[in-house]
Amino acid sequence: MHDVEHGACADCRFFVLAYPQEQEERRLRGWGACTRPGQGEVPPASEVRVLHDVVLNGDRHAIRRNTVGLYRSEPGDACDYFEEVVLAPGGQQ
Repeated sequence: MHDVEHGACADCRFFVLAYPQEQEERRLRGWGACTRPGQGEVPPASEVRVLHDVVLNGDRHAIRRNTVGLYRSEPGDACDYFEEVVLAPGGQQ
């Protein structure tokens, strides 16, 4: 038997992007939170918005220092609870 190869957190059904409308903005691309039961949840919108504004107003390191619970999905970073997003016919989740 071999180890299962996991993808990125962003490919997991539990991962939610914090800034889904701004994935072209490299400073915000891929940042989100895990919503797996018992793991966590998306931080309050007010905190996510403040962080968004700070980053876009010039403090590009603020998102890496964040204390609201966001992290960036990277290739191969998925945990043992990874569940791949399964798309229905037509590309809908």
